[in-house]
Amino acid sequence: MLWLGIGIILVAFAIAWPAVLVIGPKIVSRVGRHRPQRMDPLALLGDRPPKVSVLIAARNEQDGIGARLDNLFALEVPPGGLEIVVVSDGSTDATADIVRERIARCPPDRTLRLFEQHPNQGKEVALSVAAKEATGDIFALTDATTEWRPDVALRLIEGLSQPGVGAASGRVVYRDADGGVADAFAAYQAFVVAQRRRSRNIQVSTSGACAAAWACCFERFTPTVNSDLQLAMLAAEQGLGTVYVDDAIAVEDTRVSLDEELRARMRIARRCLVSGPPLVRRLVAAGAWWPLLQLALQKWTRWAIWFPAAAGLLGLFLIAAGSDGILRAVALGAALGALGMYGLGWLRVQGRIAEGMRWLDALAYLVVGIVSTWRAAEQIARGQRSLTWTPERPTTPPMGSAT
Repeated sequence: MLWLGIGIILVAFAIAWPAVLVIGPKIVSRVGRHRPQRMDPLALLGDRPPKVSVLIAARNEQDGIGARLDNLFALEVPPGGLEIVVVSDGSTDATADIVRERIARCPPDRTLRLFEQHPNQGKEVALSVAAKEATGDIFALTDATTEWRPDVALRLIEGLSQPGVGAASGRVVYRDADGGVADAFAAYQAFVVAQRRRSRNIQVSTSGACAAAWACCFERFTPTVNSDLQLAMLAAEQGLGTVYVDDAIAVEDTRVSLDEELRARMRIARRCLVSGPPLVRRLVAAGAWWPLLQLALQKWTRWAIWFPAAAGLLGLFLIAAGSDGILRAVALGAALGALGMYGLGWLRVQGRIAEGMRWLDALAYLVVGIVSTWRAAEQIARGQRSLTWTPERPTTPPMGSAT
């Protein structure tokens, strides 16, 4: 009876987890819309239109940095002006030279600035340097490999102009690609976008491809392994929310290799799992309990999806071990059926099943999430916590600049 009871609890837990993953954001969205806001950053500017500073951390991006800057040169310039700040993170190729060349022919209605740090210390340290050097009222973070639609800066400003909002995130659109991984990721992305649209006025997490925050939210910015999540946390510390701006669109390439996708999801999971605890402690200290609930319902349910998957399987086998007759047969059948479904999803994401329906693509990416987050948790348990920057190095590197 003991094993049967434990098994039932584990299976119930495994069933409740995806229910919370799907329903949770909708619940907090409905409740959160009515919560009072404590401040309005827009009021701090008076009648002056906000200036936007775009922050880019780049390392050995000579093949794409020129096109990225040309893309930013083509942006519709907000009334307050546009500044682009690039930090070359110990690049050993022509990245800095290309940026300097673009500085020489920068359009007159915007500013391009370059800073170099040696040796390389990683993206997050580079972004902290860019934030200290930027002069805008709004800081927008973007990767060197991303393309923005021309009106992104204007759309982000509109999102941030709402009272009680401190950070905003846009939508990522992926260039078309065929294959098991690409189709599976498209199904996952459709689910994420649907979640964000439901909770667009109170979302606590941001998307790194197109994210921005009022500069006042950066006063306590420190290098972590996840600057995107920190944007929302910094806003939440001051009683501000994060909005999802559906028409602020960034374009990226779809990953088509299973190994590449797994490694990318592992990096994301490790960043969240390593960065989460210290950021949570800051929110607790600030008394920001509502953002903590949002974080748990909107992000933690995805970061640790392997946990209920493993618990559910274990629970079914325990039920089979603690019972007999029809119940044992049903439990064993359900466990073997779940393993079979996971195997089917794995074959789909590997491309061995050429085409599938949407549910099969979603199942395939669920398997990717389980495998990648499990590996990330395993790496952290072994002490592999750092990513691209080394905490023991100085966080204020020697700088050179060009304007």
